[in-house]
Amino acid sequence: MSSIKESAPTSESQGEKKYAKYIIQASSPHLEAAAARRGDLSKIDTPELHHFLALNNAVAPGAIMVNVSWVYAGEEPGEMGAHAHPYAEVIGFCGGDPKDADNLGAELELWMEDEKYMITKSCLIFVPSGVKHGPIIARNFTKNILHFDIQLTKGDFHIKV
Repeated sequence: MSSIKESAPTSESQGEKKYAKYIIQASSPHLEAAAARRGDLSKIDTPELHHFLALNNAVAPGAIMVNVSWVYAGEEPGEMGAHAHPYAEVIGFCGGDPKDADNLGAELELWMEDEKYMITKSCLIFVPSGVKHGPIIARNFTKNILHFDIQLTKGDFHIKV
């Protein structure tokens, strides 16, 4: 199971402003967000990530799901097992060197349905609703990688194995 450190809105120096709850900052634990994010992830393999930002309906009512994590150079985080969602998803992997942003600094093996893709450049992956994706296997990290996923739903996290 992935190590998840959730984030929540903080109103430090924001007072009681109307939209302060929609500004999500790192380093604030939010247990409801963790429960909503985990959903039924226990059914598949999940990678070990350094999760530091999360947005979902439990954090900000009406919000879609967004999760942001780091993977550090030299780590082998494992894989995300094959699954599908009843909504579309965007998955991103960004190389951590701003002077060489195209170079992912790792190798990704990504499966969408029965097609295998090998990825070594920073990328955005659009996964249409219902499309089985995974496993996603990341290896050979030579640079820090920023990883995010955007679940295009306002409801709970759902996964179908």
